[in-house]
Amino acid sequence: MSVASGGALGRFLDGVERAGNRLPHPFLIFVYLALFIVVLSWVVSLFGVTVEDPASGERIAVESLISRDGIEYMLTSAVTNFAEFPPLGTVLTIILGIGLAQSVGTLNAGTGRNVIPDRAEMQIETRGATEDLDASEAEMEVVGRGISAVCDEEWPGIVEEACGGAKFVLRVLPEASIGGSEDATVIMRRVRERGGMATYMIFGSPLAAGHHNPAFDWEEEAILVGVEALARTIRRLCAA
Repeated sequence: MSVASGGALGRFLDGVERAGNRLPHPFLIFVYLALFIVVLSWVVSLFGVTVEDPASGERIAVESLISRDGIEYMLTSAVTNFAEFPPLGTVLTIILGIGLAQSVGTLNAGTGRNVIPDRAEMQIETRGATEDLDASEAEMEVVGRGISAVCDEEWPGIVEEACGGAKFVLRVLPEASIGGSEDATVIMRRVRERGGMATYMIFGSPLAAGHHNPAFDWEEEAILVGVEALARTIRRLCAA
């Protein structure tokens, strides 16, 4: 069902929708295009058209696919040609997504890849031969969760004392909120369960982009800060 929208943009989008609905199935579009290429190769070969190979500069004549050699080439190279076609992956993914959205529903969640979404919304449609499907129920099972962690109060003083006079560690901040989930919180809880103390240290660095971003990068000089801070803290604990 299409719903008309007001305004020039709405009328344009309605026109695009109507035109798209008239298109044949994507599979048939591929078949029609393949047949068009076959016929085009035959027509062009009749005129003796040649093209220049950009790598070698050699002139190569266009050969008709409607011939013995052409049919043999199509049959023997069909799988390789199909699999190595660069846009194929993108096209198939789009088609699968459209088919899923049209036949099942939609799922919207997250703001980027490799980021656990704080909110997710799923819309689905169910169809059945009878109304019994309307009485169906769904269950939700939690299979994983993140836990919070707070550093022990003794740690900031220990680290600050251990890093006094350090070459690379300029200052120690007693606390900072990272605003994210981290596997270290599980380890910290396990340490406390065994009677130990736990902390989480962050070594600052200018970032080219935020976390979980393709352009994320940091300055490797921060490694020197981390190594010095950890080494001095270990030496301080061993001397206690």
